[in-house]
Amino acid sequence: MADTNKSQSRSSLLYRFVASRAQRLAGGLANESSDARASLAVLRRSLSAPLAEQPQVWSEVFNSFPAELEGPRDEPGVYETAAHLALAFFALHQQSRNEPMHKANEGFGMAMCKLHQVSGENQKKGIERRFNAALTAQTTDELVHHLRGLIQMLRSCSIPMDYGQLANDLVALNYPDSARRVRLRWAREVNRVPQSESGDSDNKVEN
Repeated sequence: MADTNKSQSRSSLLYRFVASRAQRLAGGLANESSDARASLAVLRRSLSAPLAEQPQVWSEVFNSFPAELEGPRDEPGVYETAAHLALAFFALHQQSRNEPMHKANEGFGMAMCKLHQVSGENQKKGIERRFNAALTAQTTDELVHHLRGLIQMLRSCSIPMDYGQLANDLVALNYPDSARRVRLRWAREVNRVPQSESGDSDNKVEN
């Protein structure tokens, strides 16, 4: 029980850190803040290499980062790495967008479901192929590659997602049991029938 409570506490800390940082950056961009624009550019470029190899992005990740989530060794821990990737993906998603691309309670699978709904038949095949590749990715580099492409697709349609939740999902993907749960949730969300369509189907049966 103690381990479960500790894990939940860390998840909450990570969620709040990433979500609040994303909200602040989006707000700064809306107010034409040069600092926010510069931070987003640094984060966006940092997807090209691991956090440990990029001193230029450390202040964007480590500033006000919860001490409880710091790695135990002289390398970034799983929470630090997840925060970095989530914020870097957010920066990519927010590029050339005026409206905030972070939206609470809009999981990755849910966002992908919406993308699938608004895409043409040819696009849907590419989305499904890349999404399935993300589900089966065996390394962080492979996952980052496929998520980058999917988030660029979300950006093109101005579909937001929850980056605090993504950060926690990225942590969970480091461990076999929780990774299975994350992948199952993503798969369920992306295949979920929208409420309006479900309602229409029910009405047709009743009539």
